[in-house]
Amino acid sequence: MVSKVFSVPELFSAAAQAMPSLDPSDLSRYPEPQDLDSDLSCSELNAVHSSLWLAGSLSNISPLHHQRVLLRTIIPTDVGRLHLVWHDHTIYIKPMPLCLLDHTYIQNVVCKDRNLHGLVVGFLHSYTALVRSRLNLRIAQELGLLPAEVTWRKWYEYRTSILQHIEAVRHFAKKSQYQINPRYQYGELRLRRLNLIWLLHGKGLTYFNVHRTYESYFSQYFSLFIAAFAIVATVLTAMQVIVGISGASQKLVNVSYWFAIAALFLIAACLLYVTIIFVALFVWNFTAAFVKSRLRRIECEV
Repeated sequence: MVSKVFSVPELFSAAAQAMPSLDPSDLSRYPEPQDLDSDLSCSELNAVHSSLWLAGSLSNISPLHHQRVLLRTIIPTDVGRLHLVWHDHTIYIKPMPLCLLDHTYIQNVVCKDRNLHGLVVGFLHSYTALVRSRLNLRIAQELGLLPAEVTWRKWYEYRTSILQHIEAVRHFAKKSQYQINPRYQYGELRLRRLNLIWLLHGKGLTYFNVHRTYESYFSQYFSLFIAAFAIVATVLTAMQVIVGISGASQKLVNVSYWFAIAALFLIAACLLYVTIIFVALFVWNFTAAFVKSRLRRIECEV
């Protein structure tokens, strides 16, 4: 049972004491609160939070060693919005900011801002799932996700304290303004489904595009279309053989006829969809390039 004597910020400050301060006397080397908030920002994902269940499960985060078991390439990224986003055999993970390993910074900066507190606690919670053992810690340090100075004993104590603090946050959820950021109710998010959610919410064509050429981008559609067309062609061929047998019922002939018509419309719809996407991407890229070119010319003239 969590004690009711301490407030949520005080509990977090106490939890941070498990990790010795890397630089207890100088906070100037660390980012300002607004900079850290921007660095870890999940505002875009929170904007489509109601649909994130399509892209991931609640608290579904595999430890680092299991990411390798799944044959995933772990890509460190400074882009906070990509933290725990994955596609195919790649997952993006944001390295741990050094300031979040510093008790002084957490006590004097993070605990004084409830929005930043929720963001930081959610981010740290993801690391308690990613780094659960000595092996995970070694992998994290090899990838530059955690500094080499962090020993297993220090991390174990810090991780245990963070989990206790999260329990405290949930215990005081209805009584305190301090909450965990909604994005971290979910763990790993599948990029393809995230792009679909982004499109359906009218936020843009994609949340994040890993493709940098038209050929690479449209190849993901063509492989799906080819598989669908192969299935439809097989069914149509089977229907043609059945209908060609003498004595076939009129109902079967009608079904085959309308199925063939529907298949033609499906093919036309797929081609139209790809064409629209291509035109939209071309116009978008052309406009963006033109605007950037004009701005550069204006800057040069000034």
